[in-house]
Amino acid sequence: MDDTPQNGPGIQQEPAGENKYDYQQYLGPDNGPPKNRRKFIIIGIAGVFIILIIILAAVLLTGKNKSGQDNQQQSRATTMCQDKSCLEQNFAQCLPAEYTFNSGEVSKIKYRIIGPADVGCTTETEYLANKYLPELAGKKMTCDFDNTSSFSEAVGTVFLYPYDFNCQGDLASALSGLDNAQ
Repeated sequence: MDDTPQNGPGIQQEPAGENKYDYQQYLGPDNGPPKNRRKFIIIGIAGVFIILIIILAAVLLTGKNKSGQDNQQQSRATTMCQDKSCLEQNFAQCLPAEYTFNSGEVSKIKYRIIGPADVGCTTETEYLANKYLPELAGKKMTCDFDNTSSFSEAVGTVFLYPYDFNCQGDLASALSGLDNAQ
């Protein structure tokens, strides 16, 4: 039998001491890491960053974060309006805003624009105080208004008798009760 180790069909073992390939051309200074290894590392790092950028872009474009909330809604800060014109401007664009209307001793009402609805803009109205109807104090209602008209016109439709509106909440129920009492 032959003493030559069998390496498989057609594969021959090189004689000891002979090196068929010149690996020196691939080694760096002082026989260190290969010359092009740094290039591959840099390309690898760049590739990872590109993948991260693509993932980030996909998350931002889908508009959802891990909790399933809309990123655009989340990023909109509520504007604290100091006057009615600020509220009107935000209502026209349906951007989150708050404004507290104070008529002196008669009533104090907080208006809040929540954001876009299926049709129009969702708003919240809360009576903080009312001299003539104290039972309305602390009550809230949420309404979807057409924001192609002004905020004053939209909210005004709620308070016209007979009360005919599409709002939810304890303030809406109280106003409906006023309709029945008239």
